[in-house]
Amino acid sequence: MDIYQFFSCLTTLPIRIDSIVGFIRDRGLADNVFFCEVDIDPDILWAQLKVHKQKRLYGDDYLEYEIQYSKHLSVPQQRLACCKELLHILDDQDAMASTQDSVELLIHQMSIPPQSGIALPAVNDHTGIIRALLIMVPRDCLCDFKASYDNGEITADEVAKATGIPVEYARITLQDFWQELSDLIC
Repeated sequence: MDIYQFFSCLTTLPIRIDSIVGFIRDRGLADNVFFCEVDIDPDILWAQLKVHKQKRLYGDDYLEYEIQYSKHLSVPQQRLACCKELLHILDDQDAMASTQDSVELLIHQMSIPPQSGIALPAVNDHTGIIRALLIMVPRDCLCDFKASYDNGEITADEVAKATGIPVEYARITLQDFWQELSDLIC
């Protein structure tokens, strides 16, 4: 079962970041994941994933993942940014920026529209927020939210509060095009 299928049927909100880490660990995709608040300008970068290869005294080397997120973000922004970076652990090697040059290119291409011929890591990063929203706003909850929202029974602010994400992103998930967009991404 992939991560999107696993989280799609959950109805207890908000989705805990620890639950996403647990999913990744339980499948042997990461030995250690830790989070670090840093002084990054959020107008430039909300968060980044760093991978550290660790040596064991006995046995195979392992990868340790560090997610650095801006201390200037609100808690909902931090949650969305950390979820997005966690999903990068699942990326194919080709979709990762793994050298200094490729990281610099990725940062440069973040401001360029995806249809402009950007590299795969940048395309992957552009779709990362959408993929994170699929986790943070599970399909089964969204069905109820969307019906209630369309009937005027709840607001986007209430959906944002329930899911623990920024309201501007909650609004995206409540749009009629959301399901089609998420199907294209995943």
